[in-house]
Amino acid sequence: MTFPSPDDLDGSTAVRFVHLPDGRWRSKAGINPLEAKRTAELVLEHIQRHGGRSLGVITFNQKQQLAVLDELMELRKNRPDLEPFFREDRPEPFFVKNLENVQGDERDRIILSVAYGLNEETDRDSMSFGPLNRVGGERRLNVAVTRAREAITLVSSIRSDYIDLNRTKARGARLLRAYLDYAEHGPTGLASKSVETGGQFESPFEEAVANALKEIGLEVRTRIGCGGFRIDLAVVHPEHPGRYVLGIECDGATYHRTATARDRDRIRQEVLEELGWRGRLIRIWSTDWIRNPAHQIERIALAFREALRLPVTSPTPVISLIDGPDVSPPSPAAEPILRIRDFRDIEPTPRFADIEDVPDGEIPRILLRLAVTFGVTPREDLITSTARELGFGRTGKRISARIESVIQGLVQQGRLRNVGDERLGVTI
Repeated sequence: MTFPSPDDLDGSTAVRFVHLPDGRWRSKAGINPLEAKRTAELVLEHIQRHGGRSLGVITFNQKQQLAVLDELMELRKNRPDLEPFFREDRPEPFFVKNLENVQGDERDRIILSVAYGLNEETDRDSMSFGPLNRVGGERRLNVAVTRAREAITLVSSIRSDYIDLNRTKARGARLLRAYLDYAEHGPTGLASKSVETGGQFESPFEEAVANALKEIGLEVRTRIGCGGFRIDLAVVHPEHPGRYVLGIECDGATYHRTATARDRDRIRQEVLEELGWRGRLIRIWSTDWIRNPAHQIERIALAFREALRLPVTSPTPVISLIDGPDVSPPSPAAEPILRIRDFRDIEPTPRFADIEDVPDGEIPRILLRLAVTFGVTPREDLITSTARELGFGRTGKRISARIESVIQGLVQQGRLRNVGDERLGVTI
């Protein structure tokens, strides 16, 4: 099961392949010196480019682990300015481990060194992959490639075609071949070849929503993803065509194929948010669309505006993306007319260490945006989602109480409405 990223359009991949054709495996020493050196260099490159992200290095055996540490120690001698990155008291300190002892660790980014390959002593294919050749070796590979939250750099002296499937029955080696192929070729290495299906819809409902969005001037793509899960519709950023600015989920076939409600409504949402869709997803229910499609388009328009972090000048704005039919706003003076050329990137929502540190205007802004994004939402879910947006992993009594007080104020102002059964909706 794979999930799409908002940046999939630009062709980038979270798995980067660094091929070292001159690298050789020293079977007697149990190391690949060139790979160890390049891996250490990549660590320094990470610090200079992504120093705010945590990092770990995983090797396929213990001797290669020690070789990487030796190379890294040599490089660090000339770069004392980078030493703070290697401090052990960091929240997620840097590590170099091997397949045998990395289980349980997780970092933002991982560098993975294969090491195995053409034997330097014999200049022949060794077809030896250490722990992966053993029974259960595929589990160790699975652990290694799932330690990264954001990206993996795979350093290898071999390509996927080096591994001859006729010469090995080890499942770990066969899966390593598949992973090497994916790292080098991206989603085309998967069974599903395309990132989007080019205009195919799973239901007339999805097609109607897409056509309505196109009519107001938005560029819409369909069936976003390259694996078992796809986002139904996505709107392309007007100034950065390599990014999606908003994902739209319809309660169609993809939704109903999901096995459980927890998978549909909680886990899937969490995974997508971690991949960068936070604040960029909106769900449209078919029953709501049938009752009032114009209202749903306005919801999408407002969510689109919020995803781009444009300032909201009215608590209940009516937004028009292009000149079109007149829509009566709550107050003529409060109606902001938004056109494609007005979109600009704005800094993401800040995070806070304590609920008392949150400015008064921040919680209502997030509550209203989430209410627009999710539609009619259980009160408890709205409180939990708001707390997560503010950066709180757990929703304690103090956090819940403050958010609840803001909700009550918004209801009294008419900006949120009670729908019944402890559910809330936004007033548009």
